[in-house]
Amino acid sequence: MPISPSLGQLEQAVMEIIWQQPATVHAIQQNLILKYKKVAYTTVLTVLRRLSRKGVVTRTKEGRHHVYQPATNKDSFVRNMVKQTVDQFVSKYGHEAVVAFTKETARFQSEFELKNDT
Repeated sequence: MPISPSLGQLEQAVMEIIWQQPATVHAIQQNLILKYKKVAYTTVLTVLRRLSRKGVVTRTKEGRHHVYQPATNKDSFVRNMVKQTVDQFVSKYGHEAVVAFTKETARFQSEFELKNDT
């Protein structure tokens, strides 16, 4: 199943947690509470089920609990997300999309070089 490039804010927050370390629903919830104050266990479970359907996480049973882990590392996920996005734009807009991406890539490259020089 291809990984969906679209992650909502809470989905992204959950992924940031499990990219650091596989975790149970409860552990993820406790981590999210530090950032969002109030997050229900069922909300976290729903987010994890959506991420599983998108092919972004997997789970294993350990004792009475499920432990969720990323289906791929963050670097691979980002590469796949960028590839899918570029493929979609190029298939819709062709040469214009390639030109636009080339210009934007050059702009970001310049910004990164300036940051690294300081």
